[in-house]
Amino acid sequence: SYQSLLFSASTRANNRFNQGCALNAYVPMPFRERARVELLNESDETHRQYFYVDYERGDVPADAGYLHAEFRRANPFPGWAGDIPVNTPPVNIANKERLAWDNNYVILDATGRGHYIGCNLSVTNFQGTWWGEGDDMIWV
Repeated sequence: SYQSLLFSASTRANNRFNQGCALNAYVPMPFRERARVELLNESDETHRQYFYVDYERGDVPADAGYLHAEFRRANPFPGWAGDIPVNTPPVNIANKERLAWDNNYVILDATGRGHYIGCNLSVTNFQGTWWGEGDDMIWV
């Protein structure tokens, strides 16, 4: 389970917060004309989904920001060094120029004014010799 000011995720029943499975967002999401939420089931199995939208009508300030959220998935993702053993000289990418940036996973590709409030990034290590650490790289 994960709890924060903006989001909460309870992934199994009877967890330590004594709640059922749930994904909640408490982020202000002002909109002027419409809002759209899309759910996509990519499995062959039927998926039952419960949702509840709580909203308030009111005036939205002219300079109010909008929430843009998206789901991305790359599974498997090639990365840039799957064949390089950890703790060896080839792992040092500081002087590898473009190779250091190729095949990195993009979590946000956006232009324009706004605020980045974060992401949830899950990584499963099948190699067994990597601890899941990576470098966050942000271009503005």
